[in-house]
Amino acid sequence: GIVHALDGVLQHTALIREDTQGRWPSDSWSASTQAQLVSSTRDGLAALGISSTKPAHGNAVYADLRQESLSCIEFDRTTMGSAGPGDCIMLCGDSAEDAVMITTPMQLVTGVPFGSAVAWRPRESRSLQMVEAFWGGTGALKG
Repeated sequence: GIVHALDGVLQHTALIREDTQGRWPSDSWSASTQAQLVSSTRDGLAALGISSTKPAHGNAVYADLRQESLSCIEFDRTTMGSAGPGDCIMLCGDSAEDAVMITTPMQLVTGVPFGSAVAWRPRESRSLQMVEAFWGGTGALKG
């Protein structure tokens, strides 16, 4: 979860992991409580074991539940890939096993749309998984 204060300043980030794979706690996630800021998404990707990004594919789900297939998406054109100095870029969890990278603005500006994202590499996978959310300038969820 990500919480910004009424004045737009980032207050809290939290990594909440849920798993329907069976027993609790899940074997799919470590019990790590580690969290560290990283200077760039490239540094975060390296910590996740991702050395290069290729055009990707996926699905968009909008606030009205419309769905759209996406292809040839360049990483640098995503919220995660375009994060910069005004963003919080954080690695949560054990980077050797199951870390998740979170990106969100450090300061929201009234009337300006924004996005936040999380990315992770599942165990024994070479693929990056990512979820992004976008809000319009009025604060309404866009997708």
